[in-house]
Amino acid sequence: MKILSKIAGWFDKQDKRKAEPEPEPPGHIRDWTLLVYGAANEPDIDWSVSNSVESLGEVGSDLKLGIAAQLAQSSRAGQGRRFTFHNGMKTEAELGPVNTGDPRCLESFLRWGIEKYPARHYAVLLSGHGGAHAGAYSDEIHQDHLTLNELSSALQGASEQAGRPLDVLIHQSCFMACAEAVSAVEKQVEYVVASEAISTARNPNAFSLASKLKHHLQKGPQSPQQVVKMAFDSMERITAESVTHAPSMAHLSEKIQKLASQLEVTSTPSGTLAAVFARALHFGETLPGIAPPPSQFRHTKDLVSLARALAAAPEIEDSQLKTAAEEVAQSVRPAVVKGGMAGDAKLRRAQGMSIWAPTTPVTARQLEEYRSTRFAQLTGWDRVVEKVASQ
Repeated sequence: MKILSKIAGWFDKQDKRKAEPEPEPPGHIRDWTLLVYGAANEPDIDWSVSNSVESLGEVGSDLKLGIAAQLAQSSRAGQGRRFTFHNGMKTEAELGPVNTGDPRCLESFLRWGIEKYPARHYAVLLSGHGGAHAGAYSDEIHQDHLTLNELSSALQGASEQAGRPLDVLIHQSCFMACAEAVSAVEKQVEYVVASEAISTARNPNAFSLASKLKHHLQKGPQSPQQVVKMAFDSMERITAESVTHAPSMAHLSEKIQKLASQLEVTSTPSGTLAAVFARALHFGETLPGIAPPPSQFRHTKDLVSLARALAAAPEIEDSQLKTAAEEVAQSVRPAVVKGGMAGDAKLRRAQGMSIWAPTTPVTARQLEEYRSTRFAQLTGWDRVVEKVASQ
């Protein structure tokens, strides 16, 4: 009995040691900080986004990895909270009503997390609804969402707080692996991990990502390239995912601008162009077990598929247009460093980046909002949309 008592006492001491976080030296700099923004002011994703955030309590911060989160929930009337995860999930602040579509809300959280957990590297995971070129992280309570310009502004504030561009941006949402969204943040982040198509509010799995990162940090420092691989490997493989090197978007934008110019001046009829656009792989399909996306995403096309359709179209005789299209197709892969994985046969041709290419009329407001994006201003793609969609 005495031996059993001693053994039980030893295990009890080990449990207590585990429960007590290692004391943090003053001015400590971690290797990585993971900041998770849960935009759950939407009833259909409240549970899944909340569950994703809460799962981080099973991982926990340590001296190598800092984890912080902000969560606003529809089920709590939009009340927001901030959390840390040293020993389980601890509420750091009750924020009152939070508008997840307000860029000041996102920027404030990111600045807070960077100040709380200074690190050599930062990964930001945004969880909620995504809408490609139209923006993301909507808030049903406040009837608002983050436009791409607002997302860029919030990340700019965070990068200023960090003193450098953020290392990794992860979209735990649908449709955000698009040229417009990557272009918006190319100066604020190094890598973007996202899905071209419909996704789930747990894709990538935050618990899996945080667990992998914490485990590998125990072995030694982890580069941004290693962390984006962990994020990609944590995706659920039911859709088309990718990792994009954001600074490489500048070169790709130049090629798209050249293609846009050729599409503007070509003698090829607009109706013919629209018919070719329609052949490209789109992301309005319903995937098994997932509700159908809004019909507008039939006009969100895989960029390589669209460019190759233009380059190969027998009814297009404009050689300069075809050459410009093939240059775009060839330039996507240097920017998309990993991707194309898909669990559904319809998406097997996805190459990691989409673009808005509608073939039916768009509203004046849609066009005006698109023109305000950095991507449209750099490439002139808004004029292509106007020409092809209004045929």
